[in-house]
Amino acid sequence: MINRIATCLCHPSRIGLYYKDKLWTPILYVVVFILALIGVVLMSHVNESYFTMDDTRYVSRLVSDYKHPINLEFNNRKLTGDSIIIESKYVDLYFLDPLASPKAQDKISLYFNEESVNIYQGTQKLNSYSYASSMVRDFNLNDIRTGANGAKLEFERLVLATLASVNSYYVYTDAAYTIAGLIASYFMVLLFVGVFSYFTNQDLTMKVRMKICLYCTLIYPLMAILSVCYRISFFEIIGLALPLFYCRSAFSRIVRVRVNKV
Repeated sequence: MINRIATCLCHPSRIGLYYKDKLWTPILYVVVFILALIGVVLMSHVNESYFTMDDTRYVSRLVSDYKHPINLEFNNRKLTGDSIIIESKYVDLYFLDPLASPKAQDKISLYFNEESVNIYQGTQKLNSYSYASSMVRDFNLNDIRTGANGAKLEFERLVLATLASVNSYYVYTDAAYTIAGLIASYFMVLLFVGVFSYFTNQDLTMKVRMKICLYCTLIYPLMAILSVCYRISFFEIIGLALPLFYCRSAFSRIVRVRVNKV
C-alpha cells in the first residue's frame, strides 16, 4: 500500500504498472485522500475566529457616530428606553423596535430587545443571546455617543459576546464551502485528466484508463492538504496542474500489445 502511494505520488511514469488492479482499489485510495483532506480542513478551522475585535469596534462606532441623543439604558440585565435604528453598509442595529423585520440583504443585523439580542444574517436568525448570560454592567447608550469610555467598554463587551455566540456557525460554514470547493476541484481535475489521457494514449480500454486516471489525480488532494496546512494557495494551483503532467508521463509509457490468433 505504501509503495503504491509512493509510486503514484513520486514516480508517475510507473503508475501504468497497476493497470491490473481492481477498479475499487484506486477509488479507495482517492476516498482515503479526500477524507484526509476534509479532516485537515476541519482541524484548521477549530480555533478560528470569524469575528474580530475590529468588528466589535465597528458596531460601537455606529452608536458613537449617531447624530441624535439616545434614550436607551442597559440596567439590571434589561434594555429600556426609546426605539432607534442605525443602518450601515455592513451591519444594521435595531434597538427596541417591535416592528423591525429581517431584510433580504446579505448583511448582519442585531436586534436589541428588552431582555436579549437577536442576530440575523439576512433573513436567517442565527442566535438569540440573553442579557442574563452576560457579565455586562449597567450603562447608558447615550454616554457612548458623548464619548464615555466606561459605557463604550461595556457595550463592546456585550457585542463581542453576541458575535462570539455565532462564531461556530460562520467558521464551519466557511469550512463547508472550502470542502465543497476542493472536492469540486478534484472532480474537475479528474475530468480533465480523463480527456487528456484519451489524446495521450487512445489504445486502452475505458476501465484501465479510469484506474490510471484515478491514480494520477492522487497528487491533487495531497497538494490541497499542504495548501490548507501552510495557508499557501500556490500549492493547490500546483496540485491542479500536476495531474496532467502525471497523466502524460503515465499514459505515454503504456503500450498495448495485440496478439493475432492463428
